[in-house]
Amino acid sequence: MGDEIVVRDVRPADGAALSRIWLDVAKYYVELDPDAFQVPDEEGLAQWFENDLREDLPDNWRTLVAEVRGEPAGWVTGHVEPPHPHAGRNFVRSITETRLVVDALIVAPSLWRNGVGSRLMGKIEEWARSQGASLSTLDTYVHSPVSVPFYETRMGYERRSLNFVKQLRPEWACRFRWKEKLCSGGVCRDEALSKADVLCVSVEVALPEHKVGHDPVDHGAHE
Repeated sequence: MGDEIVVRDVRPADGAALSRIWLDVAKYYVELDPDAFQVPDEEGLAQWFENDLREDLPDNWRTLVAEVRGEPAGWVTGHVEPPHPHAGRNFVRSITETRLVVDALIVAPSLWRNGVGSRLMGKIEEWARSQGASLSTLDTYVHSPVSVPFYETRMGYERRSLNFVKQLRPEWACRFRWKEKLCSGGVCRDEALSKADVLCVSVEVALPEHKVGHDPVDHGAHE
């Protein structure tokens, strides 16, 4: 990209632009995995950002905005954590170090792969080093075809841990969702299942059935 990328501290007036970028990124992730992500409520979102940006950040926090052609193109938020006070009693080495925690990196999808994300990450890491940090940590969606190679290939991060998620829906709720998805108006159809539906099916098979008349579905608990 030939346009200059200017990185600066966030300002309260950035709220409207950041909320638009937030929505665009959310829509991308919802298309990627609708079971894991949602589109935020748009009404009042810009003001919510403005209110948040007016709050004073602690000295160990920093939010930086990247501008392209004079308009916000993305931002990064991070904070520096000191070594854990009981690090010597723990077997995880990272908590013995002063470390940067990257809380969010958000870039407008129209500007992906144009250097905005790497400039923001470079600046927040530079700031963290000036605060004594010797390690940087972050997390991202493991199935993202954009962020995973960006962090690993472009920014030099490596995988260190896994974040597991398990739905804890009641068994009857899973079975009702399964029936509702495949049957409508007395007509049943084959349909591709989402990951959540597959989990519900496995739960239904693994657990014993309720006796007829004692299933919460029979008593309108789903309404």
